[in-house]
Amino acid sequence: MPQAPNSSRYLPEFAEQARKLCALGAIDKDLAAFFGVTVLTVKNWRKAHPTFAQAAKEGREPADENVVRSLYRRALGYSHEDTDIRVVDKEIIETDIVKHYPPDTTACIFWLKNRLPEAWRELSRREHTGAGGGPVKIEAISDLEQARRIAYVLSGAAENVDPDEPIHAPLDKPIH
Repeated sequence: MPQAPNSSRYLPEFAEQARKLCALGAIDKDLAAFFGVTVLTVKNWRKAHPTFAQAAKEGREPADENVVRSLYRRALGYSHEDTDIRVVDKEIIETDIVKHYPPDTTACIFWLKNRLPEAWRELSRREHTGAGGGPVKIEAISDLEQARRIAYVLSGAAENVDPDEPIHAPLDKPIH
């Protein structure tokens, strides 16, 4: 480790180390562990040291591009040449082959949801309307009336109340 654990002292050579680590797929949590600091310290270094921020970005870009390219290939399906190696009658036999990978539905969905979110995101819309599809009517009631209605429901007197109808506690009956 390049410095003592829990130290937030930045050294210029950290930029190149961050670039190399990010090229291998490191995220801020990994950088923090490597440098013996917190994730917040890594974020602070990025703000305070432009060379560190740029190096991490330059390291991440090729790694991200490789993942994008791999996801794209997996979504569409692909083929590649390979060599099959077998032992037959105590003799090694090498055979050139072509491996085929079919399109992957999960990769397709992931790609489409991220590249074309307006057309592919999962979205549930809920509209709330009042009776007969009209506007929702909001009834203003006093705190006392609200308390009476809650007490009415809690008392068990409202067991057979239609859930689509508003609750009106009888004013002439005391609630115990």
